[in-house]
Amino acid sequence: MTESPPRARFSICLLEDAAGRLLFLKRAPDRVIGPDLWGFPAGHIEDGETPEDCARRELREEIGLRHELKELARLGPRRDSLFGGIYEVHLFHYR
Repeated sequence: MTESPPRARFSICLLEDAAGRLLFLKRAPDRVIGPDLWGFPAGHIEDGETPEDCARRELREEIGLRHELKELARLGPRRDSLFGGIYEVHLFHYR
């Protein structure tokens, strides 16, 4: 059986500083997925955008342009395990 195309694709960023602290953000109360919950910076992969471009765009939006990012690891694509596999997820770990 062929797997159906994902309903949406997301990049999720684990961002740690030199002290090993991770950045968590509180989601807005009007979000469809996880309203008012804490999570990692993440975003919807736009048409024509690579997962890495999406991850870096999301981090620019959250922390600005004055930071140098070093990619430590990446994982994906993977299907989600909470919503029945309808979402494709790419995970990036930066310092």
